[in-house]
Amino acid sequence: MKLYISLNLLCFAGTALCAAISVREDNPVPPNFCCFHLRDVISGQNVRQNSQTGELFLNDASLPQGWYCINQNYDSKVLYDRDNNACIQTSPGNEFQCLDGTPGGDTWEVASDGQGPYLKDYGNAVFSICNVNGRQQVFGPSPPGGLSCQMTILRVQDRAGQCK
Repeated sequence: MKLYISLNLLCFAGTALCAAISVREDNPVPPNFCCFHLRDVISGQNVRQNSQTGELFLNDASLPQGWYCINQNYDSKVLYDRDNNACIQTSPGNEFQCLDGTPGGDTWEVASDGQGPYLKDYGNAVFSICNVNGRQQVFGPSPPGGLSCQMTILRVQDRAGQCK
């Protein structure tokens, strides 16, 4: 209890320690995992996730920022959300979704270029941001027809844990 009160006083004082502590409390990092937020390179907005449906969106302040984790030392290449749901690109539709703890066949990885780390699935770094009922939803590289979409890359930011 004393530690918690002391940390709150430090946070009140506006120290950088406060930001580091709050990231850890709100965003757990399992042992041996690398965890991070995702940011759309076109809009500069962070990806947000609907915890009820597992769907990923931009432009929806009512949803929490997504927090994703991958064990880069393990061959399965499973991407998990903060609730330990495995992320997949659904079929059909190629929707980027994290809803069930059972991993799919996706091969997620964090790659890096001269501009920093980014997310890939099935060896592809391209994702689509599509207008679905007035909301900007995240899909894989081949979204369903009839949607207004823009191709993008999802940058990895605010990494924590064992990241390569």
